[in-house]
Amino acid sequence: MDIRSVRARIDAVDEQILKLFLERMSLVEEIAAIKRARRLPILDARREREILARVSEKAGVYGPYACHLFTVLMELSRARQAEPLSGPVNTVSRKEEAL
Repeated sequence: MDIRSVRARIDAVDEQILKLFLERMSLVEEIAAIKRARRLPILDARREREILARVSEKAGVYGPYACHLFTVLMELSRARQAEPLSGPVNTVSRKEEAL
């Protein structure tokens, strides 16, 4: 197996991840509306701990990496939920750091 074929498979997985990320963020919009209507806080630390515990257990040897990934996902979700109150989050600097 050559590197190009493995990279092509990674690209295909990345497309799936992006699709699921967009679906997740759409659901975050729904959660944000419910929280605003019910005047609930954006952060639900208990739920986040439950998610991280579940992810860590299911990911096995990749548990720490999965926890990091989901921590970032939840951070982005909270940021998006807060935008109606605080304005857009500056993610440009993080993107530039990655490049």
